[in-house]
Amino acid sequence: MATDARNLGMKGVLCPDPSWVAPVNAAFTPTADLVAYNMRVREVFAEAVAAGTAAGSVSVSILAADPRSAPRVTPAMEAGVSDHVWSLEEIAELAA
Repeated sequence: MATDARNLGMKGVLCPDPSWVAPVNAAFTPTADLVAYNMRVREVFAEAVAAGTAAGSVSVSILAADPRSAPRVTPAMEAGVSDHVWSLEEIAELAA
């Protein structure tokens, strides 16, 4: 449940029992790769702001000529936080 909540963008969950604390902490603790990636995003943004803009490029990868048909690998997937790109149908199923 905690992993599903994290994958949906939630920042935490309520723990009705102390036995939930360790697995919830494990699910919401970022990996070293994710921390490094987000630190790089912050650095790029700070450099962009210093240069007078609010846009920057962290990494660019071209997967196919038509991005709509290309398999997507998100930063969260690269960092091991998620195993796939969630569809609206999957999110709706979790909410049901």
